Amino acid sequence: MAPPPGGGLKSRFKIVKTVGKGSFGAVSEIQRLSDGQLFALKVNMK
Repeated sequence: MAPPPGGGLKSRFKIVKTVGKGSFGAVSEIQRLSDGQLFALKVNMK
C-alpha cells in the first residue's frame, strides 16, 4: 500500500504507548488509523 502524496507517518499512524527506551533509541506501539492494526516502531538515535 503506497502512502498518500505528502503524507507522513503522523497522518497515517498514532502512537499508542512507548514500549521501551535504551541507549540506542526507543520502541513505540503504533496504530494504523485506516484499520486499527498495531505495529512496533523502533526509532534509533544518533
